[in-house]
Amino acid sequence: MGEQVSLKRCPFCGVKPMVKLTEDNVGLVACPYCGGQMRFYGDEKEAVKLWNNRQGEKIAELEYIKSFIRECDFEAKTCCDQLQCLWTAYCFHHNLDVDTLDYDMDLAELWNIVKKAEIMPDKACWHDSDSFDDFMCVYLV
Repeated sequence: MGEQVSLKRCPFCGVKPMVKLTEDNVGLVACPYCGGQMRFYGDEKEAVKLWNNRQGEKIAELEYIKSFIRECDFEAKTCCDQLQCLWTAYCFHHNLDVDTLDYDMDLAELWNIVKKAEIMPDKACWHDSDSFDDFMCVYLV
């Protein structure tokens, strides 16, 4: 039998949600406390995956990395290493594979911040978008 994936707690109140299936095969992941819910059709495993995939968490994590880029001194190798680790963790958390559309779009957002802020470390961590891409994916390939 396959591995059972548990539901994350409700993003609104933190209570453990329940999965219900109606007579007409419409499913519902619902919080019994606050009423937060998500409808689904068909597969319960897919519903659990969708419920657990919190886009808000992804956005918040990417915003944190953007802030890190804006505030860090990339002349220090430690900051370069931390950026690689943050990006690697972000990719693992959100199942991003190198050179896929979602990966490339998120990385392009980071590159635009680097370029706008003119962050080009003398220590040659990167010097253009291609070398930034190579730098960021070092632990992912």
